[in-house]
Amino acid sequence: MRLAALFVPAALVALALQSEVGGWLGWHLMVPDLVLILAVDLGLRHHELAAPVIAFAIGYATDALSGATLGMNALALTGVFVLAYEVSRWLITINAAVALALVFGAVVVRDLADLLMSSGLGAFTRAGTVMPQILWQAALTMALAPAVFALLRHLKRGIGLPVKGQRE
Repeated sequence: MRLAALFVPAALVALALQSEVGGWLGWHLMVPDLVLILAVDLGLRHHELAAPVIAFAIGYATDALSGATLGMNALALTGVFVLAYEVSRWLITINAAVALALVFGAVVVRDLADLLMSSGLGAFTRAGTVMPQILWQAALTMALAPAVFALLRHLKRGIGLPVKGQRE
């Protein structure tokens, strides 16, 4: 229950920031993917049953608020959770480099999948022109990830959740 008490409000704040910052700046592709950072944190550090449900719910809320095809972000964020979960199970230690690599790679894969879903096979011709924007968004998201992870660690301590991966 405490996990949901932390991640549900965090997801709502992240979604509000993502949608508003993109509108203010007119940089829809250059907005950091804050909810994806939350999904990575859930997968790396929380292995209880509620964690994948929360990742799915965050994705579904993203779909509902963004006007995307219902289920696409739910599937994507659940997939990011599962990937991060599997990485955390196979590695002995999870450090900042692993978490940042997961964030960067997940943004790139998710954006390319979105491009493929929206453009079909025409995505292959557009990928070259859109790839620099995707890489910049991934880099921006990765640059903000340590601050988000640190804030989550602080909030987890505040509500009594176990804090895993102290060495970030």
